[in-house]
Amino acid sequence: MLKFHVFALMDYNPHGLKISGIYRFGSKSMSYDHENLTDLILSCWVYSTQILLSIKYLKQV
Repeated sequence: MLKFHVFALMDYNPHGLKISGIYRFGSKSMSYDHENLTDLILSCWVYSTQILLSIKYLKQV
């Protein structure tokens, strides 16, 4: 079986954390599909304000 790291960029809020958990640990409704889950997911959470500030900065440069 091929294994590789998955990088996930999520919002740093309760919804983003929940989505990250479902991708990593699965959900009750998808329990039959546990073979396709990965324990190699690497999550990176960001605030949306960080992205907006970065865009504003890049426009100034």
